Amino acid sequence: AKSLCLEKINNGEALERFRQNVELQNGNPNICDGNSDWFEKVQTFPIKVRNTGFINEIDTLAIGESICEIGGGRTKIDDVIDFSVGYECLRKIGDEVKIGETVGVLHCRNESQFNLIGERLQTAYKISEEQPAKFELIKKIIS
Repeated sequence: AKSLCLEKINNGEALERFRQNVELQNGNPNICDGNSDWFEKVQTFPIKVRNTGFINEIDTLAIGESICEIGGGRTKIDDVIDFSVGYECLRKIGDEVKIGETVGVLHCRNESQFNLIGERLQTAYKISEEQPAKFELIKKIIS
């Protein structure tokens, strides 16, 4: 399945199918042409760790609530979502990090939004000296 997917991506069939889906939903298919002018310009701010060690925990609730605070999600049904803001998580639990390494990137409209939630994003990463125990996502294969 993976090789078939890669083949469709590489030969352009996947992009063409996506273009058709956009058209069927009354969207502008020209978005598929790779023109970055379609996207609003935002600022990016790296989120860096203050300690060396292993990522032991990531408070994803704090991250989600922080992004909502700057408009990237809803807290009430009538809230308008700003699709230009968001968070890109670059590291995961168990990763080894060093002081000053970037663990994520905040995409936001301005520096004041970063100042509002940047500290909370940074403290969402709990760093410990010991590597956390690995856990398996697949518990059992039934054949």
